[in-house]
Amino acid sequence: MGIDLISALKDTENSFTKKITLIEKYIKEFSLSNSSNQQKILSKIKLELDSMKADLKLMKTDIMSLVQEDNKSSFQEKYCSFKSIKDQIENKINI
Repeated sequence: MGIDLISALKDTENSFTKKITLIEKYIKEFSLSNSSNQQKILSKIKLELDSMKADLKLMKTDIMSLVQEDNKSSFQEKYCSFKSIKDQIENKINI
């Protein structure tokens, strides 16, 4: 079970990292777009942020199920880092 959890956490980590890259791309597009496109891009960013929140919830649940303390603390650090990144993005686009 522990190995499955770690594998799941790594998958969530990869998913989250891809979302960060995608949102950064959208933010660049946003600044270069006209106002009608900006609304579409903002919607895409909000969707990705919602997905990030789901990833964070999943990650938190999986971390709490880990048995080994060193794994737990390692993933807890990543979780805190990801949460901070999500918060920064939300602040950047003022949601």
